[in-house]
Amino acid sequence: MYEPFAPRQTRLTHPYNTLTESHASQPPRNFAARNIGPDLLFAAATKLVSQDVGDVRTAAKRLINSAPKFGIDLKLLWGVPDGAGSLRQVCLAVPGAGRTSTIFLSKPESGRSKAERIRDRVECLRLACLDLSSRFGDRVQVAQALPTINDEEEIQALAEAGFTRVGNLTCLRRESAPIEDAPLVLPEGYSLRRFESLPRAEELLLSALERSYEETLDCPELCGLRDSRDILESHRATGKFDGRLWWLLMKGEEAQGCVLISPIPDERRYDLVYIGLAITARGKGLARKILVHAMREAESIHGDWALTCAVDDRNVAAGRLYESLGFRAFAQHCAFVRKIAT
Repeated sequence: MYEPFAPRQTRLTHPYNTLTESHASQPPRNFAARNIGPDLLFAAATKLVSQDVGDVRTAAKRLINSAPKFGIDLKLLWGVPDGAGSLRQVCLAVPGAGRTSTIFLSKPESGRSKAERIRDRVECLRLACLDLSSRFGDRVQVAQALPTINDEEEIQALAEAGFTRVGNLTCLRRESAPIEDAPLVLPEGYSLRRFESLPRAEELLLSALERSYEETLDCPELCGLRDSRDILESHRATGKFDGRLWWLLMKGEEAQGCVLISPIPDERRYDLVYIGLAITARGKGLARKILVHAMREAESIHGDWALTCAVDDRNVAAGRLYESLGFRAFAQHCAFVRKIAT
């Protein structure tokens, strides 16, 4: 299985299982961090936007004005005030499909010690998780964060705040180019069917997903925490769903795998949302065959669009497949998750 990089926020869409909430990870109720109200909203926005944009104040105003368009609720902001009308640290939660919430942290304030910077981040993270549980209950089950692989302070803060590191993801991109592989020819008994053309399509896709999770090499620590329907909801919410680009690998009447591609129109690219095979379908060269076919179908619609995805570094076979098809790495992230107590 291979995990995608979503358009505006990366989603970890595996079925999590092994993570549990312990009393040790519950924060004390007396926080230095607090929920950010209107009085500090602009200060929070200036912390969250890239500090390399030049005009940070204009970028902050743009964030505040555009947040509703992108489904960002600026009431889900927490920060550590500095006592002078500004903030030392800010945390933003963006709930998404499939009962997950992605966590974003601002860069820490310079001039403070490493221990102080990490402590501020831990405060924000713990309060954010506690508030998500209080506000959303069962509607948010998992918080996730994907710091860059070299951000040691954010990685340490997430670990101290009760998040579990579940893998390193390499983000890949393939620019538009013809694919030289032969046309699709599958072994006897197999067929590749469009999602939108199948009766009971959702039921079959759920079966394919569940079978593909067995002995996965992509974040295997996470199998089972979320219901498969939540995972499917996360997949469908990536980009703009197009049933023409979702495919099911069938053997007779049984779903043996899938490849799901979604358009990201405003970025003129596709995202490989998911590809996975059941154990019984592995080792036959089928992953490459169905991926190439799906890529060609996408290319027939928008031939000049790139294709992006992400893969767990431990999944060496998947990485080699992508490399052989012209994908190249452009970023690396650590994947962290924490179950939200309800």
